[in-house]
Amino acid sequence: MKLIYCFFAFAFLVKAKDVPEEMVQYYLKLLEEYATNFTIWEHPTDNRNFFQLINEEAEAKTGRFKVLVLEAGGRENDFTDVPGFAPYVVRSDYNWGYKAIPQKRCCLGFKNKQCNYIRGRGVGGSTVVNYMMYVRGNKEDFDKWGSKNPGWDYESVLHYFKKYQNASLRLEDAIYHGHNGSLSVEDVRLYPEAVKLFRKAAKQRGRDILDYNGEDQYGYSTIQAMTKKGTRCSANKAFVEPTMGRKNLELLDHALVTRILIENKIFVMARNIMQQHRKKSLFQVVR
Repeated sequence: MKLIYCFFAFAFLVKAKDVPEEMVQYYLKLLEEYATNFTIWEHPTDNRNFFQLINEEAEAKTGRFKVLVLEAGGRENDFTDVPGFAPYVVRSDYNWGYKAIPQKRCCLGFKNKQCNYIRGRGVGGSTVVNYMMYVRGNKEDFDKWGSKNPGWDYESVLHYFKKYQNASLRLEDAIYHGHNGSLSVEDVRLYPEAVKLFRKAAKQRGRDILDYNGEDQYGYSTIQAMTKKGTRCSANKAFVEPTMGRKNLELLDHALVTRILIENKIFVMARNIMQQHRKKSLFQVVR
């Protein structure tokens, strides 16, 4: 079992070219002497045990572990909850602001031919900044992946799609949806008049109006959204917030890890934890 000692370090503890090695060792020794004054977190010894921590069936068995989650961004608020604000959320600090490399066949209208590449920076990741559309993908793609990597075929992953889902849809291919999970999926509540006209035109042309996450994906459909009673249902709301009452779990936001040290294939230290209103921090793992 490993222990994570969390404590605040001086800025010059980060080893730099202009810092004498003797000074670094001196302050490291001081920190080691006072390590018992700081909070201790524990974590499992292998990845299999770690993933059991998020399995509700194993909660009783894993209660002996204390887990610290580090998140570079902040938490959700009323601004991120409103679906109509999505175009503005992607322009906020909740988005890392990445750009694609210059393109030759797309993004030609963008500066330097680089499209924006939206990635979430906050508790809930990209589900805090996306447009909430619930689209699983095509069965054939999963089956192709499964042919090379057993367990990724559609029938195998469908079990998990249904397990985490709580669907409330007007048009639903029932055997492909779950109703007891944490992730709320529902119909978009308000549509412009143009959508109604498109649906009417599709019916007149003999096109099927269907559940695009069901058996058949050739037809027309309105959007299934990851919302709950009209507000965003992110991965944070579905899976993280329900667990935050556990005594063995703590989440630290605005904690950007800039360096991870590995020794003998074992995670040893995460350095340069930059937090709001705080100086640099140091998280250390020892046997």
